[in-house]
Amino acid sequence: SAQEIVVKEQIMQPAGKRGADISSPSTIYNPSDSPLHLSVRLTDQALATDEYSYFCIGEQCFDPNTTELIDFVEIAPGAKFEAFAAVIKSGISDGQSTLTYTFFDAHQPQIQEEVTLSYLISDEVPKPVLFQDQRIELVELYPNPVVDYLQVAYNVLRPGLQAKGVIHNVLGTA
Repeated sequence: SAQEIVVKEQIMQPAGKRGADISSPSTIYNPSDSPLHLSVRLTDQALATDEYSYFCIGEQCFDPNTTELIDFVEIAPGAKFEAFAAVIKSGISDGQSTLTYTFFDAHQPQIQEEVTLSYLISDEVPKPVLFQDQRIELVELYPNPVVDYLQVAYNVLRPGLQAKGVIHNVLGTA
């Protein structure tokens, strides 16, 4: 198949408190049949004046002045790389900040994928999201484990979208 990069954000809108490091890990897939020489570049950011951003590869976090890393890992055909995280050190104000990264192949720079992450900064951090895609997020299940009833808290992310929930037991039956 043609060479391409597929980036899946694990947290679509990372949230954290003021003064905290707020991290957003991403998984990078290589669906093609040839190796991918992964590179990353910070292409845009909208931060408060008292905020800064950086990124980490595994346990190694780079200086905020590092905006590009070339050919830092080779991803085999059909494999994925799960050690990238974009981080914002939030300031003292509530608000929203964004980072835009471009992932590209060092040997074929025209093969690229751009990802924009929006960070929510507030001392009133929402409950952690259990599952999220582009249409819906599942926020809470209670009680866990389920006995006689289940309360589900969710948010529909696309206005006007109708949702239907189906609950399955551990055997997969509804």
